[in-house]
Amino acid sequence: MYKLQRSTRIRLTVLLCGSLTVTIGTLAFAKSPWSFRTSRAEQRQTENPSPVQSNLNYPFGTRWDKVFNQLASEHGLTMVMDRIPKGYFKRFDRREYAFSVALDILNEELQQQDFRLIHHCDSDQSAGLPCRGSYGSAT
Repeated sequence: MYKLQRSTRIRLTVLLCGSLTVTIGTLAFAKSPWSFRTSRAEQRQTENPSPVQSNLNYPFGTRWDKVFNQLASEHGLTMVMDRIPKGYFKRFDRREYAFSVALDILNEELQQQDFRLIHHCDSDQSAGLPCRGSYGSAT
């Protein structure tokens, strides 16, 4: 083995101990699955949950089925479709909208193709009951 001078060994030991201390400290205070600390922002967010907002920013155009599925997944809904409109949805808009407003914006665009989006079972879902609504044909 190599013989190192005493001062070099001390420096390497200090460097190794310092590195381990920083690594362990970072892991202990980092936001990790085993961390039990919650930030103040997270505490405020759990106390006052804000309604989910939808972003309708598609500047390069996106197929309608992707737009519908993204909107549904953002709000925890399931998309049920018989047919998909042809073409693409293109909109340059950085604002975020509530679900009902986003639905109105999409329906304005879909009206040109004789399609519309309908949100079923509002009252049944709010009461915690399974959906018993009937689906009418879209015109």
